[in-house]
Amino acid sequence: MTGPSNTIAPGLHQFSLMERVVHGHHVRDALPEEIRRAGARRVFVTSTGSLAGTPALQDIVGTLGAAFVGAYTGVRAHAPRECVIEGAMAARAVDADLLLAVGGGSVIDATKVMLLAMRYGYIRAAQLDPHAGAPWVTTQQRPDDHAQWQRMIAVPTTFSAAEYTAVGGATESASKTKEAFGNPMMMPIAVVNDPWLTTTAPLPLLLSTGMKALDHALERLTSRDPALFSDAASALALRHLAEGLRALKTRPEDIAVRDRLQHGVFLAMAGIATGTRGNLAHAIAHAMGSLCDVPHSFTSGLLLPSVLRWVAAGAPVRQRLLCETMGEPEGDDAAAAVARLVAELGLPSRLRDVGVTPAQLDLIAERTLHDPLTVNCARRVESAAQVREVLDMAW
Repeated sequence: MTGPSNTIAPGLHQFSLMERVVHGHHVRDALPEEIRRAGARRVFVTSTGSLAGTPALQDIVGTLGAAFVGAYTGVRAHAPRECVIEGAMAARAVDADLLLAVGGGSVIDATKVMLLAMRYGYIRAAQLDPHAGAPWVTTQQRPDDHAQWQRMIAVPTTFSAAEYTAVGGATESASKTKEAFGNPMMMPIAVVNDPWLTTTAPLPLLLSTGMKALDHALERLTSRDPALFSDAASALALRHLAEGLRALKTRPEDIAVRDRLQHGVFLAMAGIATGTRGNLAHAIAHAMGSLCDVPHSFTSGLLLPSVLRWVAAGAPVRQRLLCETMGEPEGDDAAAAVARLVAELGLPSRLRDVGVTPAQLDLIAERTLHDPLTVNCARRVESAAQVREVLDMAW
């Protein structure tokens, strides 16, 4: 046993306005209680065209009964601002008092930004301009205007993890720039994790979004500002996600595996309460995804190995811990461990595999440099040329 430490670790754990996370229940069984707790009388559903008209979405609408007042199923990949405004206007037109987001990360992100547009009565995409650039550090848990906000419940169908933050990403279409919008009131009031509902998503999408959740956990463990709570939750998340994704690949019919992965996603995001956030891989993904039309879920498999190699060359990144938690107890090369997992899951592993061209790399690097998450990297990023080094390794 080691002796007492004289090192103090100052920090802050800030609780969000999310009240409940429901695990392992059919949404039709759990949702009525969550609607009742929210005090909602007029519920508006947001989703995608791929879910519109499906038995799964029809079942959810049927569960709402007389509380259902309408739906917007026009959310598209990367959540363009235009669909955010369309959804907000449709919800406002029926006087909705609660939004119910059913889908993956784009749906949940778009719905969060819809709440912002509803709060201020926006009818044009450009009106969102003043809010671009989320408040990554929020000093006030419940803002003074909280009574003027509507709230949302999230029902995820993938493992993207968007449901656990008060920040939503939406894309400015002209420049293809994905921007972050945030407010404490944009946090879902509840999340309903129905593992059976994930069967509506194709297996490759589940595997790739699971890698994105693993990315959240891993980057918290390699952050410039780690915290004990974040470390504990993120390490456990990394184990559940790595083991669960391998199991999902071989046993996609196993609902218990899907339930375990939903728990892993929840744990992967828990550390954000301490202020420990993602870093360089997430920052590059934000810059690259909308610009190059790369699905956000693919970016982790494409970028993480190269980011880990670059960071390890200039800063310690807990190589052995990362390998152990991903199921490689004898390993000491985290980048190689992640690359092997990506290969096992059959996911794209090179930027060229998803259509990114060398001519786009400089612009991606420049945009990455200005992303708020870049400063969290354990190895300091001081120039676009350094980001370009990572991109060249990943290409």
